[in-house]
Amino acid sequence: MPVAVGLFMWHERELVYFSSGSDDRYAKFYAPTALQHEMMSRCLERGVTRYNFYGISGVFDDPEDDGRGVLEFKQGFNGYVEELPGEFTLPVSKLRYGVSDLAHKLLRH
Repeated sequence: MPVAVGLFMWHERELVYFSSGSDDRYAKFYAPTALQHEMMSRCLERGVTRYNFYGISGVFDDPEDDGRGVLEFKQGFNGYVEELPGEFTLPVSKLRYGVSDLAHKLLRH
């Protein structure tokens, strides 16, 4: 009976944990914790040294924040926050970028 599922992506240097879910009726069995432990064990077997818990809300000073439980769950595995730059675009050719941007806007409607 599936009580927890997760979406993971393997890379030769890290395992990225994208998302998961569990059946609340079986919360007392701590299935999400068991799932994380299993995947961390598989990392060790493969010699993968980086386990990426992926995203959090980014709010650290509000105990009432919706993402607080997720942050605390990940920190429970001795996880730490690593802030990375977001997405950005550096046009090397303003003309090409402008034409491409316009085309994308027109085609998306």
